[in-house]
Amino acid sequence: MQPPCRSDQTFPGSKQVRRPTQAPDRSMYSQDEGSDGAGVAGTDCDYQNNHTTRRMAPKRSSLQSTNKQVPSRLNAPVVPNIDYDILQAHHAKNRQPRCPVRNHHPKTKCTHTRNSLSSDDSDQQDNLEDLNEVDIDSGRHHRTKKAKGAATNHDATNVGFYPPLWQKLLDRAKANFRLHIATSVPFPDKEESIGGTRVCGEVITEAIVQWQEQKRKLEKGYYPEFRMGMATVVFNDAATFHSKIKQIVLTVVPMAYELALGVNWNTIDSVKLKATSLLRKAMYVRGHPDAEGHASNFASNAVHIICHKSFYDNGSKSLKQFAEFQRTIPPAVLFLVGTIIRNIIFIYSKYGQVNGAKQTPIEDLKTSYDRISTLFDRTNKDAYHGPKLHQMLKAWALEGMNVHGAGLGVDEDDNGSE
Repeated sequence: MQPPCRSDQTFPGSKQVRRPTQAPDRSMYSQDEGSDGAGVAGTDCDYQNNHTTRRMAPKRSSLQSTNKQVPSRLNAPVVPNIDYDILQAHHAKNRQPRCPVRNHHPKTKCTHTRNSLSSDDSDQQDNLEDLNEVDIDSGRHHRTKKAKGAATNHDATNVGFYPPLWQKLLDRAKANFRLHIATSVPFPDKEESIGGTRVCGEVITEAIVQWQEQKRKLEKGYYPEFRMGMATVVFNDAATFHSKIKQIVLTVVPMAYELALGVNWNTIDSVKLKATSLLRKAMYVRGHPDAEGHASNFASNAVHIICHKSFYDNGSKSLKQFAEFQRTIPPAVLFLVGTIIRNIIFIYSKYGQVNGAKQTPIEDLKTSYDRISTLFDRTNKDAYHGPKLHQMLKAWALEGMNVHGAGLGVDEDDNGSE
């Protein structure tokens, strides 16, 4: 509702203010640049006097003084025994009084807040690009803001440098790279991945092709200009992927192998003995004997749990969105998981407990990986254990696909999953 204009409003009970018979000489007041020397236009002079007098009538007694000077910033001399309307002198230097504008009530907090942010909003408008991009995931039109300062910020190796749609595509590229790590090269080299084989660039290209097939949008001006930065972002996710598996292993191992202190009266020395015995003949990957009394290689309950938690979650980089993990668990995954499990158990055998990052593995990871791979090859070639092992891996994959429902590759921001 628009507040009424107060220009015609009188104040009941207020005394009429007596004005001087002769108005002060307006030429004595300073004028704004570009003014015509007459102060307020002649056609508005009477309106201004009446409007100002009526509006400020209740407070005129506090504003008038016969002996005090007008503030020095008006640069006006003082004539004794003359009443000066200070407010009118201010308006003569600045602007005429106005009626309140619609949707601008002085008592409304949000109006003040919006006015105080108006300059920031104009700055943000300068940084917007591709305003009509469509987010296919939500189906809503939205403004896509280019990263502020992108023209001068050369840190393209940080995922925060890229706008939202490109960040989603890079998540897909990271998932492609995780598939490469899990099934081909478990511990990739940076120079080879970015500059040699350029596998990081390939997984980004693959993600872009997938985006085009789905007719999804991307912000302009980032590819191929920042392809090397994107490749570095993708490669850096390898450390995140390994760390994720390690954290899961750190949680599962002490309970699955009964290595936690205080469990079954465990002490530092007893834990060291248990861990050492698990390392002999790779007992840590064996499960319970089958119905025929034969050993069950790679059937350890710890391996089973870690595979599900590491590769069959609902995150946007989950590997269960790939066909390789939907039918069975690839053998190379067992090598990677087995290597990290062995790494943690090896620490238990040396210290009796795992105490954060201060304890580092002594053996090389690639050496452990090769040993587990050799053990798998022997098991796979066995007429009895080979088929049984593959049947078990298929059952684990089917279980993993059903644990978190049918959703594949849901954005991590939506469900909080890694």
